[in-house]
Amino acid sequence: MTTSKSDQCANTPRSRGFAPGGSKLPAAATSSTGLVPRGSLEWWLLLLVLLLIATTYLLGTAAAMYAFSSLKAQDRINQYYGVVTGLDSLRTNLEAAEAHHRGYLLTGSSLQQRLFLHDLTRAQITLKSMQLMMAGMPPPAGTFVAVDQQARLKIVSLLADRPTSHPNVNRNFQLATHKATASSVSGEDWRNAIDRLRGVYISKTDHERARARGRFIYTAIFVMAFAAFLTVLVGHGYIRMIRSVRQTRRLTIRLEHEATHDALTGLPNRAFFLEWVERHLAQVRREGSRAAVLFLDLDGFKQVNDQLGHRAGDDLLIAAAARLQLIVRDGDFVARLGGDEFAVLLPSIDDPDALATLVARIIEEFKQPLLPKIREAPSVSVSVGYSVYPDDGRTPTELLATADAAMYQDKQSRRSAATVARHTPH
Repeated sequence: MTTSKSDQCANTPRSRGFAPGGSKLPAAATSSTGLVPRGSLEWWLLLLVLLLIATTYLLGTAAAMYAFSSLKAQDRINQYYGVVTGLDSLRTNLEAAEAHHRGYLLTGSSLQQRLFLHDLTRAQITLKSMQLMMAGMPPPAGTFVAVDQQARLKIVSLLADRPTSHPNVNRNFQLATHKATASSVSGEDWRNAIDRLRGVYISKTDHERARARGRFIYTAIFVMAFAAFLTVLVGHGYIRMIRSVRQTRRLTIRLEHEATHDALTGLPNRAFFLEWVERHLAQVRREGSRAAVLFLDLDGFKQVNDQLGHRAGDDLLIAAAARLQLIVRDGDFVARLGGDEFAVLLPSIDDPDALATLVARIIEEFKQPLLPKIREAPSVSVSVGYSVYPDDGRTPTELLATADAAMYQDKQSRRSAATVARHTPH
């Protein structure tokens, strides 16, 4: 019976880091700690914190600048709107005063006179308020100068034309007609001046509102662009960190496997075998059961190495490891101790006859050629010794030494490989 090299190195439960019965092997073989590169992770977390701080600062600065500029823009809009409202109020008061002035001249009514004086007073107050408002504002102050001059002239002309007596209606009508013609010429100037200045500040108000909308759009674009950049940067760094972690994890697992397993056969090495036996013996002690350790040595391996070379010797060891794993029971633990020596832990021995049967089967199976394709290959067999816990030893080292002595005794007797010798300590 032979097995290809790929099958011989297959990841069986006894060679890929799993204990009999599916439990995990000791931490030395498949450690789940120390796989994350703490240095890379710490640097990445530091970078992430710095990016978050920078993001918070930039976004906060952008929000503060936007809020400050929005407040200033709103303040300017309110000022411009105040100018427009003041101009509308001034025009309304002057037109009302002008209308009541004509009504008084036509009717001589004291009510029209009182209304005229009231509207004129309001126009003067509005003009004074606008003077104070425009004093703290940037140009176009020159345009307001024209409004101020024309409004003052209109107020002066209206006051100058105010009668002090009650003339008859006809005279008042003629006088009102004459004054209306004169005031229409001068009134055209103050109305045009108000309309011109009003148009300027309406345009400035619309422009300021458009700028505010533009600032909002630019701020939103900046925030979204920076968020996209930060997302790409963080995502790229995260991917690089994940790749680094995975590479480190694979390297760590490979190094741990190389430290605890035989590179040629893929079986656990001597140190790991003894460690696993120690762990299992603790369980056996608690349960009060029995366990056995087999020690195997290939007879004829040196001749294969000498006659066919080390390559054939390596193939022989790989084939022997694969065959041994196929022979033993599920749950038995197979290891290569070094050279042509192998060991098997039998975690549960209820029947001594079953142990002898297994040993006999191993010897019988190894009578079949391990290298059937090489016709001139020397004959290879196996010598087996075993020890039983707790009869032949209570520690892994004692059990392995007892099994080794039994195997050596079998070799020295020069009997057939089918002969099984058991060494009983004195």
